[in-house]
Amino acid sequence: MRSSTLERWLPDIWAAPERWLAAIISSGESELALDLLRAHPHLIHARLSGNRTALLQAAYCGKQELVAQLVELGAKLDLIGTVALDRLEEVETMLRDNPEWIRKHSSEGLGVLHVASRHASVAMLSLLLTAGAGIDTRDNKAGVTPLFMVGDQNLANAEFLIQRGADIEARSKDGFTVLHRAATYGQRNLVELLLLYRVQIDAQTRARQTAWAFAVKSKNFLIADLLSSAKTSPNYLTGSAALGGAK
Repeated sequence: MRSSTLERWLPDIWAAPERWLAAIISSGESELALDLLRAHPHLIHARLSGNRTALLQAAYCGKQELVAQLVELGAKLDLIGTVALDRLEEVETMLRDNPEWIRKHSSEGLGVLHVASRHASVAMLSLLLTAGAGIDTRDNKAGVTPLFMVGDQNLANAEFLIQRGADIEARSKDGFTVLHRAATYGQRNLVELLLLYRVQIDAQTRARQTAWAFAVKSKNFLIADLLSSAKTSPNYLTGSAALGGAK
C-alpha cells in the first residue's frame, strides 16, 4: 500500500518519470518503478540520476528480485551490477571468460573493487584482487581508492583491504583521506579502525582542513573527541575495548 505522501506526488512522478525513477527504486517502490518502465520502455536503458541505469540503481540497493524483473524487461546485467549484487559464481565466470573486464568502470567512474567495497562481501573483494584488481586503483572522477567506499556498515571490508595492503593515507584529488571522509560522515567505527592502524591524524586537505575540523563542522562531536584523545595519547586505541568497538 502506497503512502499518502507518495500518492500526492504521483502526478509529478508520471509527468517526469526520468527525474523520479532512481529515487522510486531506492525507496523500495518496486511495483511503481516497474509500472513506470512498462509505460516508458526507453527508460530501461536510460541514464538516471548519478548516471546510473535503473538496473544498476536496483543492484546498488541490493534488490535482487527487481533486478530479475528488469532483466525480463530487457535490461542487461553487466559485470558492475553483478559485483554489486555479490554474485560470486557469476562474477568468477565473467572474469574467467573475459579477464580484461577486471579493468571495467561503472557509469559513475568507479572500478569493480570500488563497487565491491561498498556493496559486496569480503569474498568478492578477495575474488577481484585475485583476478588482478588494483587495491589502490583510483576512480575516474574524484581520484579515490576502494578504501574510501567503505563505512561502518561494512567494516569487515575496510579491515580486509587494510590487511591486504591498502594505503590508509591515500588522497583524493582534493587531498582528502579516508579519515577525513569517515569523520565527515560520522563513521566512528571506521575512524577507530584507522586509528588502530596508525593513520595520520593531522593530515590536511588541499584547503588545509583536518579530520577533526570536519568532525566538528559536521557536528560529529564524539568523533572529534576521539581524534583529540588519540592525538594526545598514542596508545589510546591499543586496548581490547577499542578492538571490540571497531568490529
